[in-house]
Amino acid sequence: MADKIDAQVRAASLECKANYQEAFLDGSDTGKGLKEVFRAFQEWNVSLENVVVNQFPTNLSQVETAFHLMQGRFIFKVGLRSASLVVWNPDWSELETIKRVARAGTDALRRGGEINFGEQEILLEIHVTPSGRSVAEITAPCVPPPLQGSARTDFRGSGFTLYTKRGFWHVDLSAMFPESLFLRLSIQFDPHTSLDEVGSQLLQEERRLLDSLALTVPGIT
Repeated sequence: MADKIDAQVRAASLECKANYQEAFLDGSDTGKGLKEVFRAFQEWNVSLENVVVNQFPTNLSQVETAFHLMQGRFIFKVGLRSASLVVWNPDWSELETIKRVARAGTDALRRGGEINFGEQEILLEIHVTPSGRSVAEITAPCVPPPLQGSARTDFRGSGFTLYTKRGFWHVDLSAMFPESLFLRLSIQFDPHTSLDEVGSQLLQEERRLLDSLALTVPGIT
C-alpha cells in the first residue's frame, strides 16, 4: 500500500437511526412519547423554540418532530416508523455526548410511547481534501482493469461502491469541494447491539475505509 497522506475533513454528518418494531400510529401515544423526549432533553436546555414540526407532510412517512440541541448541530428526529439522531460535523471526541443524547431520546420513547426498537442503522458521510496528491491519483487503483491504461487524459478521478451483508462503502468525487472526495459508509445492527458496540464498529469501519485509500484524518489513528 502507498504511504498514507494527510487529508482535511471539510464537512461531515452522522446519522444514527433506530426503526420501530411497529409503526407509531396512535396519536395519543405519539404525544406521550414526544413529551418524554422533551423532558429528557432539558439537560441540554431544549425549549419549545428548539422543537420543529414538519408542517407540510405529503404522506405519513414525512410526519416528523425534530428536537434541535447544541445550537442545532445535534438533531433528534421522531417519526412514525423510526427515530434518528443527526450530528453535523461530528468529532470522535464527542462520542460520549452523542451516545448520551441518543440514549436519552430512545429511552424516553420507550417510556412515553411504549416503543420497541428493531433494526438500527448508522450512516457516516465525509468530504475530505487530500494534501499532496490528486484525487485522480488516490482513486486510480479503483479503475476497473479494462479501463486502466486508457488513452484518455480527462479523467478527474473514479469511485466505487462495495456492499456487505450489513452495509456498504461508497467513494466518489465531492460535489461540494474541489479536488476532494466524498466518503459514505453505512452499517446495520440488530436491535440488541449496544451504543458502545455501534460506536466501536463505526470507528473500525471508518479506519478501514480510510486505509483502503491510504488517507489519514485528524482524530483517526
